[in-house]
Amino acid sequence: MNLQAKVLILRQYETYCYQVSSFIVQDEQLSIQAAQSALLKLATDSSFFVKPEHEQKRIIQKVTIRSALEVYTQKIKTC
Repeated sequence: MNLQAKVLILRQYETYCYQVSSFIVQDEQLSIQAAQSALLKLATDSSFFVKPEHEQKRIIQKVTIRSALEVYTQKIKTC
């Protein structure tokens, strides 16, 4: 799968990633950071792009939650 096709798939989930991360961290900048981190992780996972849409959404949710918790934990450690 070429890069443009991957970008199109990931863009479909951009808002969803932000919504999930925003629910967890309750901070706009941290939510953006977590969503970007999750999407970048998925961009390098070639198996993600061949899975059915319902499975992709489940994976997106899982990776986004993990990224949001990592970002939130880093924030707490620096305070």
